[in-house]
Amino acid sequence: MKKYKLMIICMLFAVNAWSTVPQAERDALVALYNSTNGVNWTDNTNWLVGDPCDNNWIGVSCENNSVTKLLLQQKNLVGYIPNEIGDLTNLTWLNLTVNSLNGNIPTELGNLVNLDRLELWSNTLTGTIPVSIGNLTELTNLALESNQLSGVIPTELGDLTNLTYLRLDNNLLTGSIPSSLGNLNSLENLSLYENQLIGVIPASLGNLTQLKYLFLNQNQLTGNIPPALGGLSNLKTLYLWGNQLTGTIPNSLGNLSLIESLSLSRNQLSGSIPEEIGNLSQLRLLILNENQLTGNIPPELGGLSNLTSLSLWGNQLTGTIPSSLGNLSLIESLSLSRNQLSGSIPEEIGNLSQLEYLYLNENQLSGSIPISFGNLSQLIQLDLVANQLSGTIPAQLGNLSQLQYLLLSVNQLSGTIPKEIGNLSQLQYLFLSLNQFSGTIPEEIGSLSQLTRLYLSANQLTGSIPPTIGNLSQLTDMSLSRNQLTGEIPVELGNLNLLSGLYLYSNNLSGEVPLTFSNLTNLAISDLRFNALYSNNQTLNDFINARPCNSDIAFCTEDWQYTQTQSPANIQVIASSDDSISLQWNEAVYQAHGQYQIMMAENPAGPFTQVYETNSKNEIVYTQGGLNPNQTYHFKLTTDTDPHVYNANLVTSNDSATISEVTDGSATTTNLELILSNVQQTPAQMIALESNVLQANNLVDISYNLQISNHSSESLTGVYFIHLLPDDLINATWICGNATNGANCLMANGSGDINHLLDFPANSSMTYTIMGQSDVIDAGGLIIVANVVAPDGYSDINIESNRVNANLDVIFANSFEE
Repeated sequence: MKKYKLMIICMLFAVNAWSTVPQAERDALVALYNSTNGVNWTDNTNWLVGDPCDNNWIGVSCENNSVTKLLLQQKNLVGYIPNEIGDLTNLTWLNLTVNSLNGNIPTELGNLVNLDRLELWSNTLTGTIPVSIGNLTELTNLALESNQLSGVIPTELGDLTNLTYLRLDNNLLTGSIPSSLGNLNSLENLSLYENQLIGVIPASLGNLTQLKYLFLNQNQLTGNIPPALGGLSNLKTLYLWGNQLTGTIPNSLGNLSLIESLSLSRNQLSGSIPEEIGNLSQLRLLILNENQLTGNIPPELGGLSNLTSLSLWGNQLTGTIPSSLGNLSLIESLSLSRNQLSGSIPEEIGNLSQLEYLYLNENQLSGSIPISFGNLSQLIQLDLVANQLSGTIPAQLGNLSQLQYLLLSVNQLSGTIPKEIGNLSQLQYLFLSLNQFSGTIPEEIGSLSQLTRLYLSANQLTGSIPPTIGNLSQLTDMSLSRNQLTGEIPVELGNLNLLSGLYLYSNNLSGEVPLTFSNLTNLAISDLRFNALYSNNQTLNDFINARPCNSDIAFCTEDWQYTQTQSPANIQVIASSDDSISLQWNEAVYQAHGQYQIMMAENPAGPFTQVYETNSKNEIVYTQGGLNPNQTYHFKLTTDTDPHVYNANLVTSNDSATISEVTDGSATTTNLELILSNVQQTPAQMIALESNVLQANNLVDISYNLQISNHSSESLTGVYFIHLLPDDLINATWICGNATNGANCLMANGSGDINHLLDFPANSSMTYTIMGQSDVIDAGGLIIVANVVAPDGYSDINIESNRVNANLDVIFANSFEE
């Protein structure tokens, strides 16, 4: 019997060991454990062991045998909050933040009437905010941010008059901001940003006199900024950016004497910046960018002595930059870009010794870059792009040892690039494109070891590419295009292993592309168009062709050498006599308008003298007369391409190989003549296409005759007749006829270029009639060139009559089809 009584006593003791907490509360905790995969919490110490309080379940605190705090933040709770949570009626603090909770917030949370702090932020909770939370009148802290909550903000939250901290930001909440929130007289932090809230900002928020932080940014709020917000005398931060607010900035915001951060950017605010903003002596951040603000920048802003960031970019501000901004001794970032500011940049900006970021780009600023900018020792980024600045780059900018971005493109800057730029050891971006810089590229640029982008295009730079550029081991993009650079591509360029974009087009670079070019294995775009470069290495040519410029750009789909001005190939002597030598060469591949220069010397080492310049690249024959018998003469040729729409430079190729020939001791005299006649053109109505280009509404028919005559008593066998059809004559055909005195056409008709060997009996002739069409009319003329050359051993008494060189008035502008 005693044994039985002892057993009963032990059982009762065992029950009492975990029964000090009410069963309902323990069951609620067990339900939370089970619904959130408690087995896999990062820390579940003592859970489910005996009494939650007596056994110190991790995160559970108790008073008077009841659970009062449940703090399980960052414990890897995965699952949902069970309805039983509402049975913890004495709970004062519930913190389940930074877990993976999903599902709805249980309505039963409204039973926790003693709750002081409810923190569920940074989970994936969905559904609406329960209206029942409005019952929690003791609540001082409600943090539901960074979930996926939807629906409207319950007006009942306005009943939580003890609330000091309300964060609902970074959810999917819709609807308007309840005006009842204006009842929260104790509120210090109201954060509703990054939702989908609409409607106006309630004027009642101006009643929250204890408010220190108001975040309504990144919603879809409309209407005006309530002037009543100017009554929030304790406010330190006001973020309304990223909405659709309209109207003006209320002057009353100038009353926020304690405010430190004011951001109204990315709205549709208009009107001027109130000068009263200059009263905000504690202000550190003033962010008003991307609105429609007009008028001048108030000089009063220069009195904001604590300001570290001023962002006014992307508005319609006009007038000059106030020199008073030079008083902002603590400012680190100043952005006034993308406005309509004019006048010069105040020298006083150079007083801002703490300035790290200066953005004045995309305005209408004029004058020179202040020398005082060389004093901005902390400057990291300087952006003056797209203004009307003139003068030179101050050498003092070379003092900016922290500078990483120097962006000066699209101005009217001139003079040379100062060598002091090479002192900027931290520089990553150097943008000087679209200015009027002249002189050479300083070799000191090769000292910029951190440089990743170098843009010097569209200037008037001359000289060669400095080999020191090969030291820029971090370079990924380089554009030197549209300058007047000459010389060869330096071998050292092949050291730029990270280079992905290389733009050298529209210069006057010449010579052979170095084999080291193929070391640029990261190269994606190689734009070498419109120079005088060449390569005979097929592997290298394949490498360059595999990295073309954008296919939407003219000639980028062609072989890379197609637009290179190269010296004539396959030069040969086709006839000679005692006083003349006739040369022929291959037509240049690149047919933009230009010419060949023929140079002659009596010594292979020179000096060579230019003896003739063709009128077109279609003229590929030249006869030099007036020579001495039995003498050696040496010839070499170059090719020019005239300035055109794609390159403002006259581009000249390297010299060709030299060819030598000895004149005969004697020769037979003859007299050939080539005449252009019967040129016909159908009328065409003309419309303006662009400057110096006219385009016909319909194709214009063109025809002309070339008559070849042998006026001598000698029969000639093997007379050269060479006529390359004008490039802009399309659908061209020809016929040969009107032969006299036994002359015979080699072919009666045909199409394409004519390169015939003809026989002419004494005093005979024949005529070629060329027919075709063109569709652009230009004062430059359609160029017709043709040549006849007497057979070897014959000396023509009038060499000038052996060629035709004439212009018509139908041609594509600059030899380019638009």
